[in-house]
Amino acid sequence: VCTGPTFDVLPSTCVKARPRDVCYTGPWWDSSRCPRTSMRTPGMSRDWAIESLQTAFLLFPGEVASPMTCKYWTGSFSTFTQGVRNVTYNIFQALWPRHLVGEYPTLDQLYQHMWNQTDLDLAALKPEECDAGAEVDGRISKALAMVGSWSHRPNLLWSLIHFVMHNQPSPMSSQAVAASEALANHLSENFWCNDCRGFFTIGVLGTVGLPPKSSQGEEHARYWNLGHNIASEHVATTRGGHPWINPLEFAKAEGVENPFFVPYETSVEMWHVEK
Repeated sequence: VCTGPTFDVLPSTCVKARPRDVCYTGPWWDSSRCPRTSMRTPGMSRDWAIESLQTAFLLFPGEVASPMTCKYWTGSFSTFTQGVRNVTYNIFQALWPRHLVGEYPTLDQLYQHMWNQTDLDLAALKPEECDAGAEVDGRISKALAMVGSWSHRPNLLWSLIHFVMHNQPSPMSSQAVAASEALANHLSENFWCNDCRGFFTIGVLGTVGLPPKSSQGEEHARYWNLGHNIASEHVATTRGGHPWINPLEFAKAEGVENPFFVPYETSVEMWHVEK
């Protein structure tokens, strides 16, 4: 498959198509939790959808405040992180395929799902209590490490995006159309890694723009498939190093390139669930 002659970020590049139902391991992100390697049918189960939502819920610029730090959860700065979580929650609420995975969890239910796993409500801690606990082996440091691991699984975020987009009705609700656009801006501003945000902003939004205003679900599924392909060409996991340093040719020569381009038809096979 080829990116095409009108692709602006780099000259047209021909690469091997990425096979369906795989996740690649690497030093940058944790892909050990991968819906497509465990699901034997298209789409997602409710358990996978909730787990993926939990990861998406923690979107926030990692160099500013990572969920594995007390700064993210406590003190004055936590107001900003909570606000971003609320935006994420509202976006996916408008896109949630209830006919496939049941009702969308309430905000309280989502938090309780998280704290049941950590055995500790990090947002309820006082800053000094969290800071002290983070320095020693104990409940607080273990809880921070656990939520930090969730935010290092962007494959779950992207899996959720494709799942909800490939299962939108036609016509979509006006709220869902607006949520698709809001999600593109949200990733541009709040994806965990700063390089990733830059590549998404320049390579995706700067090249193909925001998602369509159309209420046709397939048009949004096609936009997010293309956007993810563009973004994937410029990440380290594709090239075996920083994309500004390692061109695709280098990654191919060294044998460290991961196939990144998922044809739309392959994406449909993985994520669309027939009613």
